[in-house]
Amino acid sequence: MHQYLVNVVCKDQTGLIAQISGALFDLGINLGSTHFALLGEGAEFSAVCETENHILEEDIMEQLRNIENMEDAQITIKPFEHAANKPDNAKISHHIIIDGGDHAGLIARLSEVFIEFDGNIVRMITEKHLAKPHNLYHIEIDAYIPPERADACLATLSNTASSLGMQFQQESAES
Repeated sequence: MHQYLVNVVCKDQTGLIAQISGALFDLGINLGSTHFALLGEGAEFSAVCETENHILEEDIMEQLRNIENMEDAQITIKPFEHAANKPDNAKISHHIIIDGGDHAGLIARLSEVFIEFDGNIVRMITEKHLAKPHNLYHIEIDAYIPPERADACLATLSNTASSLGMQFQQESAES
């Protein structure tokens, strides 16, 4: 099995995911863990790609460059050496949402709480909305928190958000 990490940053367009995934499929590549996000008017597609055949990185690049409007895209392709199976601390145990005003070092402060309680952020999405009278910040975190430490970790996250004037919501993920 050959694995590649494919990352594409480009201007967003309708059908972008279909075009990229179709181009990779045409080469005999299957998508593993995949992430897509709009970044302003741009977009980022990132995926661990797997194939039984050895395919040259240049061939993948050429296939992606042939997609309409990809001339200016930033495309990175490199071998992916990490195991595809996920460790226990990659299983999502909690969904967390934090909303409020933007603060310098906000993500660092929240992330440090997880370290203190042996938690692991599995996925995080943040969005900054420019609105009057304050910049509003929306954070969604899917995390693994060890069951024996979850209550204390969630209380600390809630207290941290509250001290910053932010709203905190959480729910346990279904097993």
